[in-house]
Amino acid sequence: ADAILSRMEEFYEAGDEGIRPDAVSYGSVIRAYASARKKGNRSIRRAEEVLQRQIAVFKAGHTAAKPNRIVFSTVINSLAKKFSPESATKACSLLEEMEALRDFAGNDGDLEPDTRAYNCVLKILSKNQAHENAIKAEELVSRMEQSAVARPDLTTVSFV
Repeated sequence: ADAILSRMEEFYEAGDEGIRPDAVSYGSVIRAYASARKKGNRSIRRAEEVLQRQIAVFKAGHTAAKPNRIVFSTVINSLAKKFSPESATKACSLLEEMEALRDFAGNDGDLEPDTRAYNCVLKILSKNQAHENAIKAEELVSRMEQSAVARPDLTTVSFV
């Protein structure tokens, strides 16, 4: 799937306007990597890389390539399933990047983190008992309480 996406990008860059990848193209590849049976760090890293390519294309002006909270949550959830020491940092960075992209897109609701996105990050933070992760978890719950979209639920409480 990634090879096809790369070819689509190449054709577009070579001038073929009809083969420009969009959000569905990028999202399909991200989901494929995130749900790979061998959930190694390589698959997760590739999902992150494709998301970063998608973000770059969107920021360059291709609005049809705009990522959404589902794609971000997919990558964050894959980090939760294949936990590593740096998963918490990556998940928090992705959440912050989603919020920054929301602001870049003019407070676009499709990029507003929802309860699922926050809970995925909280799940990762709860797996690593470091003091700074507890502080970060409290900050995230506070942000959820102020959000119009994300509300703490039973899952949220179980991670804090």
